[in-house]
Amino acid sequence: MDDKRSPFLFHLVLQRVDHAQHVARFYSLMSERDLFGTVRLVRDWGRIGTKG
Repeated sequence: MDDKRSPFLFHLVLQRVDHAQHVARFYSLMSERDLFGTVRLVRDWGRIGTKG
């Protein structure tokens, strides 16, 4: 995305679900611009259905 006004460059969400082992997790990577225009990588993870 070449739009300099948009704070978000990309957002990737991966999910792992295994009902046999009671696993329901997500992993999130997002790049965004801060107030100074620097690109930052934000990572988050946790159980599906929570904020992480």
